[in-house]
Amino acid sequence: MKTNKNKRNFWIDALAVLIFVICTISGYAIMGGEHVRPSENGTETELMNADVFWGIALSIWAHLHLLTGWIVVALVMVHMISHRRWISIMISKYIRPRR
Repeated sequence: MKTNKNKRNFWIDALAVLIFVICTISGYAIMGGEHVRPSENGTETELMNADVFWGIALSIWAHLHLLTGWIVVALVMVHMISHRRWISIMISKYIRPRR
């Protein structure tokens, strides 16, 4: 039974990491990424007008970022719920005053 729980935890965590990476990349895309570069006179030129990052429209990146953000939140909640006993033990061990 412990093996099934460990396997489930592994897949939840692996999926959370994968979705987090996608969320980070999409955040990079919508926050600017390679959209700013130095111009000839030494100032920065905005390239946001291109509305494309790696060949994908920024609106799609924004939707992907929002979706993956919510999925990460849900997976973190599932992770916390699956470890609620350990969390409870740690809280009682380190936060509650000793008698």
